[in-house]
Amino acid sequence: DQLIASSEQQGMVFEGEEGEAAMEQVEQQAIDTLINEKVLVQQALAQGIEISDEDIESQLEETKASFPSEDEFEAALEQSGFTLDGYKDILSKDLLINTYLDGEIDEVNVTEDELTDYYDQYKAQYEAQMEGMSESDLEGQEIPPLPDFEEIKGDIEAQIRQQKEQQQVGETIQELVE
Repeated sequence: DQLIASSEQQGMVFEGEEGEAAMEQVEQQAIDTLINEKVLVQQALAQGIEISDEDIESQLEETKASFPSEDEFEAALEQSGFTLDGYKDILSKDLLINTYLDGEIDEVNVTEDELTDYYDQYKAQYEAQMEGMSESDLEGQEIPPLPDFEEIKGDIEAQIRQQKEQQQVGETIQELVE
């Protein structure tokens, strides 16, 4: 239900034929997520990984600090349909899974060729998008120029690193599920 509510908040509509297909996709995604989490938690516990109350409280305080006030944090919890204890349970599970995955994921290296290839693809998309826009499309809009490679190199590296890590996570989960 929380995933459906979140999807609706993001503008997904679950009416009509397309809506039913989208609903089935969201439901399947929820099932897959639950299975993956269960498998990862079981594997982490089998390896003896434990999360202390102090770890949970530290993560909770870090989350609270991202809100302007305690009241706004509590309002966000309530709006999301969580109790504080329920949220702590989620934090505990997330910390357990992340600790396990940290031990399973290899160090990710990003090469200069990968960086330039990514930038070249980004540049080609930007140029194609600009070519596809007419004068009237551009009227009254301030279109930011294409950033130089060096300006966004760090962002590109972070993106590639994240993609590679996610690929390793997916492969790890796939191996465990099989």
